[in-house]
Amino acid sequence: QGVEVFQARDVFEEAEYVAASIRRLAAGGMRYRDITILCRDPRQYYGSLDVALKKRDIPCFLSQPVRVDAEPVTRLALGAFEAVQGGFGTDELLELLKTGVSGFTAEEASQLENYAFLWRIKGAGWREPWVRHPKGFGREWTPEDQEELAELNRLRERLISPLERFAAATRDASGQEASQAVYQLLMDFGLEETLPACCLRLEQAGEEAAAARQRRVWDLLMETLDQMYSILGDRKTSRERYYRLLREVLAGEKPAKLDIQ
Repeated sequence: QGVEVFQARDVFEEAEYVAASIRRLAAGGMRYRDITILCRDPRQYYGSLDVALKKRDIPCFLSQPVRVDAEPVTRLALGAFEAVQGGFGTDELLELLKTGVSGFTAEEASQLENYAFLWRIKGAGWREPWVRHPKGFGREWTPEDQEELAELNRLRERLISPLERFAAATRDASGQEASQAVYQLLMDFGLEETLPACCLRLEQAGEEAAAARQRRVWDLLMETLDQMYSILGDRKTSRERYYRLLREVLAGEKPAKLDIQ
């Protein structure tokens, strides 16, 4: 009694049907907290079911086994630690540049990458003004070449300055100071603008689930920083230890659960 069978074309149509059914039940007097959704594999519905519920203003909590340490936002945060701890190595810096939320366009990242490989820039070389010809050894300088080099140095400074401030802020820092430093780094790289822009690009490409995931990853990262701020407190925490703790939390698995609240 009360059992319905509905055949959907895909998980998105299925999610829309479930969300609409819950709204009908609520309109009939049932409380949201008395409703539970059971899924054989919750991971299959991540980014579709939660979006359908949110669209209808249905309060819910959704959690599933998922690693978030490889998502663009978390890669930027973790990559900053890796770049600083690795002495501003070229590989680490280029990986950070290419997260998609660093604030650098693909063309700007390519410009920096080409110059770094052309002149084999390493470590300290990123922290010093670049003076060599952008087209290679033995080339005559033109006004255009001078302007290109000036632009490369502006890009280099835009990348390195926030990392140098981050390195100073996390040197001999407390857990609270390190947490604040991570947040400030994200702001210095313009995540308040680059993340929404990234999500918009995904939505325009028809990747609504991926866009929703990025927003949830941001919320999870903020929650994690808040927790580490509270738990570690004013105790001195080495940069390496804080990075290791943050990475382990972001790489951890969470139990699958979906509650209508």
